[in-house]
Amino acid sequence: MGVIPYCSEKSDSVELYALLKPIRKIGNIGTDEVVIFRVVFDDNKETTLVVEDDEETMNAVYDKYKELFMKKFRGGGQE
Repeated sequence: MGVIPYCSEKSDSVELYALLKPIRKIGNIGTDEVVIFRVVFDDNKETTLVVEDDEETMNAVYDKYKELFMKKFRGGGQE
């Protein structure tokens, strides 16, 4: 669905989050749900996606996604 930069009140740095939506039901995750991953870069410049499990962070990242999505599709976004 998208990659969202987000800086929480708990951190001074911007983290990247990937929002993915399953195309079919996976376990207890329905197709109407979103899974939020934190993008982690290690010292070797390898990238790993880690499922975000902090509810406050998940809600804030999803709210940021909705804000950016609405801005883009209501004519306020830049290409």
